[in-house]
Amino acid sequence: MTAPVVRRPEDGFSLVHPRVTERVALPSSSTGGVTSLMDITLAPGGLLAPVHTHRFEDETVYVVEGAVGALLGDQEVEAGPGTVLFAPRGARHTFWNADSGTTRFVMVISPGNLDEYFAGIDDVVGPVSDPDLDALLAHAAKFGISLELGSVPHLARRHGVTLG
Repeated sequence: MTAPVVRRPEDGFSLVHPRVTERVALPSSSTGGVTSLMDITLAPGGLLAPVHTHRFEDETVYVVEGAVGALLGDQEVEAGPGTVLFAPRGARHTFWNADSGTTRFVMVISPGNLDEYFAGIDDVVGPVSDPDLDALLAHAAKFGISLELGSVPHLARRHGVTLG
């Protein structure tokens, strides 16, 4: 049985890049692997990730502040505060800042088995200015994630966003 958990804002670890901050607020180790929760902030023009698909996880997003642009399957949407978005495993998806100010959302990942993926990204990929894309693809594949790197230029042209 998993014990009740209290996590404060200073707990956990964060991935901090010029346009994206992802804080693992509730790691899966705290929930027995049932779920994890991330607090994500996107600066204007921020793209969270290339279009991607998870083999094992569902992602639920709750928009707290600003407007989140999302590709969910073949549908593009813009979502404001209070909106919930659901990307089931197997569905192509990504999220970006669709606002002129900061956008913030909470993402629940279920089951919560991606902590090692997020913790290892910076070490595997290297600097945002010169990422090792082959290493990123290999790292993602270990966790059942398929990245569509070719989606980034299209999203950049269509929405004026930049990865990281």
